[in-house]
Amino acid sequence: MVITRADRLKKRMRVAGVAAAATVAFSSCGSPTLDIESASPDGPVAHATGFFGFENLADWVTFADQIAVVTIVAERVAPETPSPKPTDEQLLEEQRRMEKTREKLEVQRREREEAGLSTSSVEVSLDQLTVALGEVGASLEDGSREVAAEANDSPSVSTAYDARLDQTLWLPSTVRADLAVEQGATFSLPSYGLWQKDGRLSQVRPGDGPRMVAGKSYIVAMFEFDGKWSMLTDSSVIPIRDGALDETGVVSKTARGIAGLTVSELRVKLASIELSDEVKNAKSADGIPYLEVPPLIRATIIVPKATSTE
Repeated sequence: MVITRADRLKKRMRVAGVAAAATVAFSSCGSPTLDIESASPDGPVAHATGFFGFENLADWVTFADQIAVVTIVAERVAPETPSPKPTDEQLLEEQRRMEKTREKLEVQRREREEAGLSTSSVEVSLDQLTVALGEVGASLEDGSREVAAEANDSPSVSTAYDARLDQTLWLPSTVRADLAVEQGATFSLPSYGLWQKDGRLSQVRPGDGPRMVAGKSYIVAMFEFDGKWSMLTDSSVIPIRDGALDETGVVSKTARGIAGLTVSELRVKLASIELSDEVKNAKSADGIPYLEVPPLIRATIIVPKATSTE
C-alpha cells in the first residue's frame, strides 16, 4: 500500500510554506499506550515531499545544518495536534508562493542543462510541486478543508523519535553551526508513524531509505527549522553496524556508494568536500549569504552553476 501525496495533504494540510512540504506528519488517532515495539515492519510506504537533492555528499554539506551519529532512544506516540483549516486567502497565498518557486526551479533546470549538470533533483522537486499545486487548487474549488474532522477517522498514528546525538561528523562553517545539537543531548526527530487498521499495528515505512528503530544508531544529515530538527531526505539516513555504514534499507545510489565506510572515514570525506565559489558567494534576495539562510529557504534560491567537488 502506498500513501499518496493527496492523502497526506488532507491529513496534515497547514499553510506554512516549504516547511509543510518537507516534514512528514500523521494525525494521531491511537492511544498513547500503544505497544510500538510490537508493530509489524511491513506497513504502508510513504514518500516524503522534499526540496533537497542527494546526488552526492556535496548536497549534504550544502543543505545540512549538522551531520552526526545518532542513536534512537525510543519511538513514542506524539501528542495530537489539531490541524488548522486554511482560509481561501491562505490557500491563495500558498498557491502564489508555489508558483514563484516553480518558476525559479524551471530556471534552475535550464541552467543546469546548459551547464551539462544533472537535473534529476530539480525534476523531482518540480513533479512534487506540480502535485501540491493541483491539491491546493482542488481545495480552493471544492472547499473541502475540514481537515481536523477527516484526521479523526484516519488509521494513521503520529509518532516521534527521542534521539541521542553521539558524535558530530560535520558542521557548517557559518553562524548556523551555533544551532548544533550538543554531544550527548537528547532531541526529537520526526517519524513516519504507525498504521492501525483492523486491529493490526504496523510501521509506516519511508520510500527511499531505512526506517529508524529504537536501540539502533544511524548517520543522519539533518537541518533545523523553527527550533525543530528533521532529516534532509529519506536517503540522508544510513544505518551503522560494527562502526561502519550499512546499506540495509538504503535505496539511493549515492548512499549505497558510501556504505562500508567507517564513521571516521566518512568524517574525513565530508571534511574534504569543497563547495564551489558560486555556492559560497551566493546571496539571498535580502543580501544574506546563501549558506547562512535556513536550508528550507536556501533550497529555493537559484545558484547558477552550483557545482561542488568531493
